[in-house]
This record gives sequence, structure tokens and C-alpha cells, in this order.
Amino acid sequence: MNWREAPMVRLLMPMMAGIALYAYPLYYLAWGLGAFCLLALVRTLGRQTPFGHRWQSGLLLSGLLLSFGYLIATYQDTRPLPAHFQHAVTEDAPLVLTGRIARITPTAKRLKAKLQLRAVQHAPGQMRKAEGALMAYFDIDHRSRRLKAGDLIVLKATVRELSPPLNPKEFDYRSYLARQRVYHQAFAEEWEVLGEEASLVAYAERFRQHCLGLLRKHLPTADEFAVGAALVLGYKAELTEEVESAYANTGAMHVLAVSGLHVGLVQVILMALLGRLPVRGKWWRYLRAALVVTGIWAFALITGASPSVLRAATMFTFVTLGQSLDRTTNIYNPLAASAFLLLCLDPLMLYQV
Repeated sequence: MNWREAPMVRLLMPMMAGIALYAYPLYYLAWGLGAFCLLALVRTLGRQTPFGHRWQSGLLLSGLLLSFGYLIATYQDTRPLPAHFQHAVTEDAPLVLTGRIARITPTAKRLKAKLQLRAVQHAPGQMRKAEGALMAYFDIDHRSRRLKAGDLIVLKATVRELSPPLNPKEFDYRSYLARQRVYHQAFAEEWEVLGEEASLVAYAERFRQHCLGLLRKHLPTADEFAVGAALVLGYKAELTEEVESAYANTGAMHVLAVSGLHVGLVQVILMALLGRLPVRGKWWRYLRAALVVTGIWAFALITGASPSVLRAATMFTFVTLGQSLDRTTNIYNPLAASAFLLLCLDPLMLYQV
């Protein structure tokens, strides 16, 4: 690979290294390294660097990005802040929590919801602003089945830290959720819906549920619906162990995960359909690119906005914009650019396959 054709790859690697170092207490060292590299780079502006010394600027830029990756991962961790709800958690004592449902998934016995907290009761009758997220579990009944993403709820529950794996080589669910900044779980004892917090993600989730209803209506058997929902909408909660094992044993499990293949098909289909319209002109080229990008991100939101879909949607956004400008580029460059952008928004997405 020609590194000159993919400069974003070289920028991405030190940033990823900085995020990987986030687990170590290097805060002041990262600040010092970043400040030194930034000041040294500013001094080189406007100066002609000898050919044999160009590596120095690259080294300084890599050091700056290394510290940048470490610091953004650190600043997005809200646990040390006084407002984080974990400071109100006491063992075996129920808390009253208020939060917004970010994502809800049915399991075998309960509904599992990722809850972004807004407030916590520190004392009887005293609610204070709170930050953080936890995994809340609800008994399945006629009330809980109406819960949806975007609902603002208040619940009484005993909050506990997630438990480590009990057996060697067992899947570490605690570590998996920690990489999504979720460190606690709660089983709801009493709860009420306060209202709905409008957001684009909530509207997309509601439309997704509508599409799932249509699939359930037209796909008669449970397995057909489960496979269809996974293929089209990335909804895998209805897949049985038998179906998952069948796809895994044939090496086709990746088909059920909405990712780059699906987003690429959406991009190709939209480009082909819009290309058939009898419209020409430079303005139409840019408008077509905007419509394709809108369609790509609408599909990403409807399918649950998983990390693999976000990566693919961002990459194909760069590809579509490049095509509208008649620019050809090394495919690794938009891939690295999409990773760089997503890691700026959520550094721990580095650990999401």
C-alpha cells in the first residue's frame, strides 16, 4: 500500500494507541506530551524544513495524536465526577432513578434496557442531577411491552455492579459492557413512564418497530421472521440457538449482521435509481450525493446504529462525496477517516468488532 495515498491511516494509528493506553494512569504525562508536541509544531509553521528532517514533524504530530486519543477517552469517562450516580449506590439499598431508555431488547425472561440516567434520589424527596448509564431489567408484562427507546422513566431498583465471569474462559459480560461505559445493572421493582424525550434515534427506533411489525405479518413462521428481521433490520433478538448454530456451523453468521455489505448495497441501489432520473447538471451531482448520504444514514439509524453499521455508513459517506467530486482515492483512506471520526465521538468504539 502506498502510504501517501492513505494519510488518514498514519493519523489513525497513534490515536488508536492513545485510546488503548487509556486504562493506565498517564493523565499528566499525556497532557505534557500533547502540549510539548503542539508547541513544537507551532514553531515549525512557516519554516522550511530540510528534506532529511521531515520525520521530526511526523513524529511530533504522532505524539500529539497519541495524547489526544488518551485524553478524549479520559474526558468521556464520567465515573470520577461527583454527579455520577455510582456515588449514591449503597449495597442492597434501593434507589429511585430517572433516566431515558437508549435501547431496549427482549431476552428470554426479561426486557433489557440501556438507561441513560438523568437524576437519582440521594435522600427521601431529594432528586439530584445524575450522569452515567446502567443496564435495567424489567419483568415482561403488558406494561413493559409498551416501553420503547426515548421513553423517560422513573424506577425504584437495587443497583449493583456487574459481576465478573464465574468460570475460566467464560465470556466476560462485565468487560463487554464496560467498553460501552456501563458498569452497573438494576432489576426494576416499581417503575412509571414520565413521558417521551424526542430524538432522532427514538423516531428511528419507532420506525424500526413498525417495520418489524410488517415483517411479522408477512413472514408466517417464527424462524422466517427471525432471519428476515436480522437480515434486513439487524434485529437478532428473535433468533433461536438452533438457527444461530446452523448459520455459525456453515460459516454464514456474518450474513445476519448488518454491516458494510448491507450499507454498500443501499448506496449502490440509491446511486443507480437516482442516476436514472433525467436530470443533469453540477447542482444535481451534489444533490444526488446528499440524497444518497441521507439514505445511508437513515438505514444506519433504522438498523440500530451498531458500531459496524456506523463505520460502514461513515466510510460510504466519504466514498459518495468523493464520487460527487470526481475524486478517486485509496479505499483505505475513507475507511481510516471514518474510524478517526467515530473514535473522536466514542473512543471505546475501538473495542467493538
